[in-house]
Amino acid sequence: MAQNELWTLWGAAHLRDKLIIVIGLLYVLSPIDIIPEIVLGPLGLLDDGGAILIVLLTLWSVLKRAQQAQASSSVIEGEEIKRDK
Repeated sequence: MAQNELWTLWGAAHLRDKLIIVIGLLYVLSPIDIIPEIVLGPLGLLDDGGAILIVLLTLWSVLKRAQQAQASSSVIEGEEIKRDK
């Protein structure tokens, strides 16, 4: 079930979002850094942290877009959305 939701989320992502996610993850996993840890010590992790932050923000926006699309498709199909308060 979770794998199906993952593919639904990936399908909701635009090409730009997919590129940001893939390039960001590759950058974090690669040994090449813009700010090397050897030169600046712990400050060298800032570029990796920034890449992770950008990937997480992109994933969050894709998730919101997928939730909005799912909610609008439920309304279009004539289903009522009831929320408990």
